[in-house]
Amino acid sequence: MEPPTSTHQSNLRVLKSKTGQMFVGKMKNNKVSVWQKEFGLKMSKFKPNTPISEPCMMHIRMCYSPPKYLLPKFNKCKTIVKDTRPDCDNVVKVILDELTKQGFWVDDSLIWSLTIEKCWELTPSIYIKIIKSNENTNM
Repeated sequence: MEPPTSTHQSNLRVLKSKTGQMFVGKMKNNKVSVWQKEFGLKMSKFKPNTPISEPCMMHIRMCYSPPKYLLPKFNKCKTIVKDTRPDCDNVVKVILDELTKQGFWVDDSLIWSLTIEKCWELTPSIYIKIIKSNENTNM
């Protein structure tokens, strides 16, 4: 599954209420909402029986499909660092919110260590590893 290319912040719009007042809000069917629904369906297969209720570590690797100009470079290496938008911290918020909504943990504040990688790969994907504090903490 392709990682999200849009974030909560990018979907904010200035809207007008019925009374004419301006406010900042989100459109109902935006890119983030559509992506979250698809991601939630795929992640529901991996949902734990009981939500995590203890501190944990998390590692997320987001692999985006590369633009055409990078394709020749993949003969030399399998992965290339992605240093363009969207920002890691904003994309991770979308992922954590959906995992919280799916019931993976009581609250995402239980994550005490978060490692994020963003790269270009020929096969777009998202790898998520959650390690409970009482498990081996070697990554």
